[in-house]
Amino acid sequence: AGEDIAIDQHENILFNGTSSNDNVGIINYTWSFFYDEYKLVLYGKEVAITLDSAGEYNVTLKIFDEAGNWNSDYLIVTVRDITPPVAVAGDDIVIDQGQLVSFNGSVSYDNVLVVNYTWTLIFDDIEKNFYSLAPSFTFDEPGTYHIKLNITDSAGNWHSDHLNVTVRDSTFPVAKAGEDITIDEGDTVVLNGTESEDNVGIIIHTWSFLYNNSNVLLYGPIPSFVFNIPGNYTIDLKVRDKEGNGAADTLNIVVIAALLPNDDDDTDDDTSEQNATTSSQLLFWIAIPLIIFALIVGVLIVPIIIKRKRKNILFVPDTEATDKAERAATLTPVRKTRQKVVRRRVVTKIVKRRMLEFPSLICPTCDQFAQYYAEYDCFWCEVCQDYVSPEEESTEEINIEPPEDVDELPKEEVPSGVVENDPFSSTSDGSTEILPESENPLSLPDLESSESTDGDLSSLKQ
Repeated sequence: AGEDIAIDQHENILFNGTSSNDNVGIINYTWSFFYDEYKLVLYGKEVAITLDSAGEYNVTLKIFDEAGNWNSDYLIVTVRDITPPVAVAGDDIVIDQGQLVSFNGSVSYDNVLVVNYTWTLIFDDIEKNFYSLAPSFTFDEPGTYHIKLNITDSAGNWHSDHLNVTVRDSTFPVAKAGEDITIDEGDTVVLNGTESEDNVGIIIHTWSFLYNNSNVLLYGPIPSFVFNIPGNYTIDLKVRDKEGNGAADTLNIVVIAALLPNDDDDTDDDTSEQNATTSSQLLFWIAIPLIIFALIVGVLIVPIIIKRKRKNILFVPDTEATDKAERAATLTPVRKTRQKVVRRRVVTKIVKRRMLEFPSLICPTCDQFAQYYAEYDCFWCEVCQDYVSPEEESTEEINIEPPEDVDELPKEEVPSGVVENDPFSSTSDGSTEILPESENPLSLPDLESSESTDGDLSSLKQ
């Protein structure tokens, strides 16, 4: 039958029995073996055949001569397995986050026998391997995972297959609209939803609120809006991730009305009317204590003022004299009021003549001349509005020295209606102030023509 033979699958094999012999002669060569569970019989000294199935085959050669004598021999034919197995990992799988997945490689096959199953996946950047026909694994993180199945037969031939496991994101995001905001009318608000969170990522930011009786929608993590109408606004933020999981949050925006330059513009805004009412009520309650305080002060102070005025009132000889005295009090002494009308030098003889015509005293209170009323034998101070006793005359010594060259000085023109003032009210430069005659403090009132003066001054004399 020859030597044992080893071939690969699908190769041709030649059985050769020419080495067999007989003393007379061989008349029959019969080759037989079992192939794919069937007995295969071949005839001939040399027989060729193709074997597709891997395995070991025991081939028997049997020969016959003419006398019917026979003999047999055998050889081993090894057909090497060169056919790889077929791996079948299964269909793609879609699960929710945190769900357990069971794999199954039982559909895989080989022409001889699969001796190894290896499942490989990468999870959280780490490669994981499972060696069994049907392993299982829990996917806690969402995403898409590629699973590889590799099988190997006894001849070392291998094959692989893949499937995808899609883990749906079932974790809801966290929406954060931000803190409440207070702005003035006409300001721009920038909304910020960037602090919202999700395990995978937020893809949609939607802002909604009611403005001027209309729904307003804004999109994006950082939109902006101008609020021109005062009021309180509730802003809703809704976020969604790629899987469609959503969350919501709200914030409040208070828009304060701006102060208008005038009240001509009418507004129907309830908030503005409430603010105006509150301001009016506040002013009302502030004004009431002030009015009460003013009344109390008036009741307490006015009588005191009236009482003091009554103590200081002296009856003036007549009305005209009183008016003159009041005007004189405002104009003399000139060094206090500093209202100068006309200045000129006065000759000494005029000064002396006035001193002889009108005896006078110096008021000890104001250091001004007091006028003498001969009929009532008293001195009257127009400035202090009081009488002066001779014993109270001021001890201040007044020296009036007319300049030596008075006669040589040119006389200034005096306006009409103006008379010379008393020489004793001279200024620091030696000149004398000129006042209108009606306001001259030294002009004596007409005592004889006033009846009322007699009575009042009589009381003074008494």
